Amino acid sequence: MHKMKLIWFTFGTTLITQCAHHPDVRPSESGVHSVVLTSDSANSNYAYASSQAEAYCDTLEQKFIVVSEDSQFIGSGSEDDYKRNKKIADVAKIAGSGAAVFGGKMERRGGAVVGLGGLMGDTLLGAGYQYELKFKCKK
Repeated sequence: MHKMKLIWFTFGTTLITQCAHHPDVRPSESGVHSVVLTSDSANSNYAYASSQAEAYCDTLEQKFIVVSEDSQFIGSGSEDDYKRNKKIADVAKIAGSGAAVFGGKMERRGGAVVGLGGLMGDTLLGAGYQYELKFKCKK
């Protein structure tokens, strides 16, 4: 009985960890697979996407080859407004946190409010960019 539990545990753990390394990979019958991610920045996704593509191809015992990359703004409003508002939210989070930690009694309260406002603004703005990496797996 103990041996059977160990086998099922090993199988389940292997299955979960295999999928966890490439959760955003979208396999395709054509052989050109893709990884689609969203983020705050147009330029910050290649490393994460390529690691998922590599992990996916590793499960097939193949190497990954990049076919194409594309990044586009998907936020509401203009891209310039999005970037400006993200910077404002980041400054509010940093300044508010600093005041909350290092300030006096009144500064701590004000800093907490400002930091929370920055966090809420950042959350409401969400991820404004979509990145897609298309790749193939080759032997």
